[in-house]
Amino acid sequence: MSEERIERLSFHLKTGDYFPMLATILGFAQETVAGCGCGTDEALVSLEAGVLKNIRNELLYLHENYRIVPILEVE
Repeated sequence: MSEERIERLSFHLKTGDYFPMLATILGFAQETVAGCGCGTDEALVSLEAGVLKNIRNELLYLHENYRIVPILEVE
């Protein structure tokens, strides 16, 4: 990973918004999949959008109930 990406990741971890940030990104993907209309199987599109929604909900649950700490702080 580039130094810039590591700095950005560290910022989101320190501010405690990493899980919500990921959930937001997955929300964009979910909207894209759901609104695709690109001739794919409707059931598959619905399944894919549902998987993304479930992962978003899991990330928001993690944000509410857990926090990420560096390994050095745990030991």
